[in-house]
Amino acid sequence: MKNKELILRNISNKIKELPTLPEVVTKITKLTSDPFSNVKDIVELISKDQSLTLKVLKMSNSAFYGLARKVLTAEHAVKVLGFKVLRSIVLSASASAFFKNKRKENEKFDHELWYHSLMTAVAARQLADMSKYRSLADECYIAGLIHDLGKKVINDYFQMFYQRLEKLLEDKEVNPLSVENQALGFDHTDVGSRVAKAWLLPDSLVEAIEFHHFPKMSVNHRTYTFIIYTANILATYVDTNPEDNEFYSTFINNDSNFEKIGIRNFKITEFNEILKEDYEAEKGLFDI
Repeated sequence: MKNKELILRNISNKIKELPTLPEVVTKITKLTSDPFSNVKDIVELISKDQSLTLKVLKMSNSAFYGLARKVLTAEHAVKVLGFKVLRSIVLSASASAFFKNKRKENEKFDHELWYHSLMTAVAARQLADMSKYRSLADECYIAGLIHDLGKKVINDYFQMFYQRLEKLLEDKEVNPLSVENQALGFDHTDVGSRVAKAWLLPDSLVEAIEFHHFPKMSVNHRTYTFIIYTANILATYVDTNPEDNEFYSTFINNDSNFEKIGIRNFKITEFNEILKEDYEAEKGLFDI
């Protein structure tokens, strides 16, 4: 197996300009990570970006937060929702802008990737809400939304790669991560976690992105990473009959997979019904 540093150097050599967060989002993320930050400073930053202000207000007023009064200003959003939720909303808005940047030739890929990313985000939040880790629900949502951002970067820089991969995957024995590593020398988890570090995102998010296929490799945030791993699987097979896929059937019928994240008596039919309903309600919040 290649040394991690060599892999990361390979990414940097092949992908000269990894995507960055807008400066305003980086500053807001930093400020909202500090509980002693001044509300006025955060409001001022949001207000400078009209597009971001509109997105924050739109998401703040979504049914998910169930606020009694309509949020009309950025200041109201900060005071009512708090720093942690606001940070999730700002990062969600920024992530949607990142995914919105599409090439015509990649339209099908981008559409499917965004569908899966949002479905995973909703599933991750739903799993957190069902478990004893409810306080992580917003952060799980963000991790689900950007867990595959490495795929977007790879497809933007190595066009046609995933089209070729799709043909290879017609052979059910082919492992997508293995193909990425063999062809490129790295995979989407390497790229995604590197971008997350460049965005100065919390270590928990970086680990969830890096190990969402192998959660046991997560060192400091294993349960959190297991939530994203589980959400990724459930979102991948949301429209699949368990009888038609052995892996999916085995996974959802193994209670220990859900007990690891503090969930007992998991019912896939009920979960999928809520997942699809929440996804339909959520997708309208993003202009994609």
